[in-house]
Parts: sequence; structure tokens; C-alpha cells
Amino acid sequence: MLAARCLLTIVLFLLGVPNLSQARIGDTLQQAIERYGKVVNKAPGNEFVMFKEASFYITAHLHDDKTDAITYVKTGSQSSVKSAFSDEEIEMLLRINGNGQTWERSSTKAGVYEWKTEDRKLQAVYSESKFLVITTASYLKRLDEAAKKKSKEENKQRAPSGGQKSGTARKRRLNPTPRKSSSALDKQGG
Repeated sequence: MLAARCLLTIVLFLLGVPNLSQARIGDTLQQAIERYGKVVNKAPGNEFVMFKEASFYITAHLHDDKTDAITYVKTGSQSSVKSAFSDEEIEMLLRINGNGQTWERSSTKAGVYEWKTEDRKLQAVYSESKFLVITTASYLKRLDEAAKKKSKEENKQRAPSGGQKSGTARKRRLNPTPRKSSSALDKQGG
């Protein structure tokens, strides 16, 4: 009898979980909406969309109308703001998004855990700040390229242009002696 109750509990849990975590890498926006229902928040152009399930907030990043990054954050209960993911929850979310591949855990930093699929096309990061992010390698590549481009533009804006340097040199040649301030003239008596 006890075994039957345990089995029933497990089956009921599993029946409820697939709906919760079925957003998958590669899903379209329409597929995500069919799984979760109403979008609770979205960025202009549907680049990011957020859904709320009983246990999670799920944010899907879309590129070419396909999900290429998913962030899972546990919703807070009344007694806590956010709770940590269990190992089983992380494994389930990795499995669902892994397209049948095995995830390999890589070296971790304090409070951060990382995984990659065997083919290195998918990566995941879990932080003790209680979120799990699963991304495609192409998503990370685009992020890296965007960061490099932004850095290059910022450096270009900071660097003085050639015209500014020569203009400053010309002004110095026209005014070889610096002007004395009025307080310096007062001290000299004049």
C-alpha cells in the first residue's frame, strides 16, 4: 500500500512537472505560449518573453523566432523570497533542454555551477543566487561579439581624434605664454 502511494505521488508529480519545464531551446514563441499560456512580460520585438508557472518564472530569449536561451528562476514562497533549485530540478531542466545529449559538469567557481553538452552546442549555468540559464553556443557567441563591438565603440569615443590634437597644438603656438590669473596679478601688485 505504501509503495502504491509513493508511486502515485511520483506519477502525479511527473504529470505536473512537464508542463512546468517544457520550454525548450529551439521552441518558437507560439510553442512557448502553447505550453505556458499568457506572456507576463516581453521586450519590444519579442526578443525576450517571460512566463510564470507555479514554481518558476521562465524567460525565453528568441533569435530568428527560436528560443536560444532560457532562464529559470524559482518563484518565492510566502516564507522566502527565492528558494534554491534541487539537484533533481536542475537535472530535469538540463535533460529537457539537452535534446537527448548528456550534460558534462565543468569546473565551478564559488557559488556557480556550469555544464556543457557533449557536442558543446548547449551550455548551462546555475548560480547560488538561484537562477538557471541554458543557452546555445551561438547565443553566447552573439553576446561576445556584441560586447566586443560595444567595447570598441566606447574606446573609439574616448580616444581623441587627430583633429583635436593638432588644434590644441596650434592654440599653444599662438599663445606661447600662459595668462596670469587675476589673483596672481593682485599678488604682484598690479
